Amino acid sequence: MSRTRLMLAALALILFSVNSNACELIMGYRTSERLPYIHAEPDNQGLYLALYQLASERIGCSLKVYRAPKKRILRALRLGKVDFYPGFGFTQKRNHYAYFIANVLFERYTGISHAGIEEINSLNDLVGTPYVLLISPGGYDLDGIPKGSLHAVHPRWMPLRPLSC
Repeated sequence: MSRTRLMLAALALILFSVNSNACELIMGYRTSERLPYIHAEPDNQGLYLALYQLASERIGCSLKVYRAPKKRILRALRLGKVDFYPGFGFTQKRNHYAYFIANVLFERYTGISHAGIEEINSLNDLVGTPYVLLISPGGYDLDGIPKGSLHAVHPRWMPLRPLSC
């Protein structure tokens, strides 16, 4: 009997240690798609799922994806119910409840220009030029954009004119 009790105790200890080491990371993301990073809800396929699922497995965790409207995701992140939100833009306010680390997935700014203009390598190159930087409303924190490169123009007030190529 003592051998059986010893085996049961060992088994209980193993099961307890496996459960205590197991973890679940919760990735929050809004319901809309952002291809190729993530498809629209309910399909979580994309680069984010592949990358963070592999990372979770490598540290012995599982990954759960929580999809909801963006404001709900932000609330869940503030309350600690969501562990991370990939592609989450940095602001001073968000810095109070979220920790930001670079993930080397560059996708914030895309430039389109005529072939004949000089090369633009950074936002600083736009300062003092007549070029226009188009920004999606609500999509960017303007703190990182150099002074002098932005001119406030509301889309309804922009004159429509044909592009000459």
